[in-house]
Amino acid sequence: MERVIRKINKMNEEAVKEMISQLFPLGEETYWGIFYLDHEVALERMDSPDELLQKFMEFKSFLQECRIFNEKRELYLWKFRGGYEYRVREDEV
Repeated sequence: MERVIRKINKMNEEAVKEMISQLFPLGEETYWGIFYLDHEVALERMDSPDELLQKFMEFKSFLQECRIFNEKRELYLWKFRGGYEYRVREDEV
């Protein structure tokens, strides 16, 4: 079971893009999730690093527009296989 988590709230787009490129390629039954303050906001199969980056940047922009984004709060990107009952924080940057 592969589980990877990265804290990404303080990363700019280039840093997120680099991190995503290191975590790809996706395998079968691999899903990505974006979680903010322990709330799941996106959980789905992503087929490319560009697709995942776009989803993340759209969400971060949405938070900023709503004035609820705070870099001190937790915004995480998760990669996991087999469904989210296996969601376990193992590695935080």
